[in-house]
Amino acid sequence: MSRETLKASRDRLLREAYARWVAPRVQRAFFHDLIRKTENFGHLTWLGEPIWQNVLDLWTTQEVIGRIKPDLLIECGTLKGGSSRFFANLFDLMDHGRCITIDVEEQSFPRHERVTYLHGSTMDPEILEQVEKVVRATDGPIMVMDEVTAATLTAKPVTRRQPRRSNAAHPPRRVQPTSSRPVRSSAGWSSRTPWRPSAGPSLSHAGSSRRMEQAPLGSPPT
Repeated sequence: MSRETLKASRDRLLREAYARWVAPRVQRAFFHDLIRKTENFGHLTWLGEPIWQNVLDLWTTQEVIGRIKPDLLIECGTLKGGSSRFFANLFDLMDHGRCITIDVEEQSFPRHERVTYLHGSTMDPEILEQVEKVVRATDGPIMVMDEVTAATLTAKPVTRRQPRRSNAAHPPRRVQPTSSRPVRSSAGWSSRTPWRPSAGPSLSHAGSSRRMEQAPLGSPPT
């Protein structure tokens, strides 16, 4: 066996060993250190407003929003309002879409005309009823920004039309369904596979205050 062949075999074994044993640990250490040094992205802002989101998640989220162009985005957890402002600014650039954001605490921050602010728990029947009215009035894609409460928000099946057939060669990403109504994925339309990019730190869903501010609930602007 020639020296070149031995060197190639050694390099291949080293690459395989790195990919299997070293790389995963390096990646975990990097993200753990990133979260620790940024205090879980606690000081991140969007146009001066606290947003408390992983910057990598934000970039991925805007790619998804730009790709599927949702008519409605439902955010569970408003906090300081930075993320809803981020979504609204994206919708401004697209000239399409609106956002509903829900939180148990009322906060003081600049409002946006494309955002409807609901105060209360996402488990509250009155909050769910208000959101369901908008969902029923929405014909296009809907995004839900919270894995935990996505199923609760659409606990009652909503059926508006038959879904289009998905591309069999590229099946849509499989995630836990939130509704029986058609939603759009990167591969086309599917009845039970919505896009739900992971949100930032999860927030409490307990609370009793129920009030709506800013834009009235209704069909999203186009």
